[in-house]
Amino acid sequence: MSQKNIHIIIVVSIFLFTSSIMILAYTPPTSRDALIHHLAIPKLWINHGGFYDLPFMTHSYYPMNIDLLYIIPLMFKNDIIPKYIHLSFALLTAYIIYWYLKKRVSKTYALLGILIFLSTPIIIKLSTTVYVDLGLLFFSGLSLLTLFRWQEENFKIKWFIISAISCGLALGTKYNGLIAFLLLTLAVPYFYVRRTGDSLKAIRYGLFFLVISLAIFSPWIIKNYILTGNPIYPFYDSIFNKTTVNSGSNLSVFQIRRFLYGESWWEIILIPLRIFFAGKDGTPKQFDGVLNPILLIFLPFSFLNKGGRKGEDVRYLLLFALLYFLMVFFKTDMRIRYILPMVTPLVILAVYGIKNAYHLYGRISKIWCVSVCGFLLALNISYLYQQFKINQPLSYILGRVSRDQYLTKRLGNYEVFKFINKNLPKDAKIMFLFMGNRGYYCDREYVYDTYYSGMTLKDIIQGSKGIHQIKQALKEMKITHLLMNNGLTWEFLHNNLERDKENLFRDFLRHNAKLLFTCHGYSLYELV
Repeated sequence: MSQKNIHIIIVVSIFLFTSSIMILAYTPPTSRDALIHHLAIPKLWINHGGFYDLPFMTHSYYPMNIDLLYIIPLMFKNDIIPKYIHLSFALLTAYIIYWYLKKRVSKTYALLGILIFLSTPIIIKLSTTVYVDLGLLFFSGLSLLTLFRWQEENFKIKWFIISAISCGLALGTKYNGLIAFLLLTLAVPYFYVRRTGDSLKAIRYGLFFLVISLAIFSPWIIKNYILTGNPIYPFYDSIFNKTTVNSGSNLSVFQIRRFLYGESWWEIILIPLRIFFAGKDGTPKQFDGVLNPILLIFLPFSFLNKGGRKGEDVRYLLLFALLYFLMVFFKTDMRIRYILPMVTPLVILAVYGIKNAYHLYGRISKIWCVSVCGFLLALNISYLYQQFKINQPLSYILGRVSRDQYLTKRLGNYEVFKFINKNLPKDAKIMFLFMGNRGYYCDREYVYDTYYSGMTLKDIIQGSKGIHQIKQALKEMKITHLLMNNGLTWEFLHNNLERDKENLFRDFLRHNAKLLFTCHGYSLYELV
């Protein structure tokens, strides 16, 4: 097959994948974190007329650079455009991969990099959600690749500034950006001293990079420090606020995976390989996301025939990906989203590997390389097809189902929110109990316990001797309604209260609450 035909096939494939993703994105948002905070918090700010503190919602203290962009379409009652804003960061990342590879390999291989990246299942999935991870991916990748450009062009200050600003924007997108910030800040003096031998100036550049990045990030640090006394709240709060009890688990990642998922030691040790083969959406044990083995299989080939500056780039790309993975692996239960910034260097390394493997042993290596790439990319096509089956975007786009019908089918609590929005007074204040914190579709004020749902109610019940004390405590909080997941709420109260206290709450519901609506295991009570 001629180079021209290969080029055309890749371009057409990119177009088809991109078009398919755009179709998938044209549906009302249903993804968990979008309903918890990425859309919910901007909506609350809009309804309030501006920013205000949300102490019950821990997520409101996260950096929110990307979430701020979602405010604009939400002001016009459009919650689908935010999906395309998030998707745009995937397209921008694809472009910087192309920009980097075109100069080092060829236009065709650079386009292959775009295809591999955009067709990777985790990228497809995130491109159809209102999350912020693709923003982190773009800014961290831009910072890394412009840092390479900085040293290539004899440390031209323009690329250094772009890299530092991008790193700061990554920090302001998600706390995971702190990992990229650490790795990139250390890379600056390393790159400079390795090329020039000037240690003092290398340290100055490192400090300059650090200052610029933190300056870009500083609005979120300052906000959190003013509101909570902890610039990176809620993390490490026991350090900044001495009265805070460290409630974090002392279990290692190995112990957590053994206890939670029953994994053996060898299964845990093989996680660095399993993430490429065993990922599954919505399943924490299988990393709640899907990568493609192409990012791993061609990795060894990327080191063939790599001397000089290209060799340095390859080694640092791998080092960045490896260190990023290890820092996430030893810190938290593994999710593919948490290691997303390593995808950019892995795609670049995969393209290097494919190019080297293709030219390794003449015709045999060409056939092997094309066959393996074709098979692995076919896995991405299969994943894309499954997304169409799951999300059924065409039924919504073509008007076969309404917005309400689409959401009712996918969200078990949507009907109760419809009832709330239609029937409850504007000044109602609802306490959520085991609702998964998903409040975006609720148009009335609400509160919940972010991590330990039901704890506030449990404490109220335990401290009450009669139903009137429960009523008074909820009244002081200005709670007018209770919205509960029936099964989870009663299971929690049964496991955490004495029988007399559990019965006390049942008496409270009988005498001081009125059941307004129940559907799909959710119940709404009005306090009377």
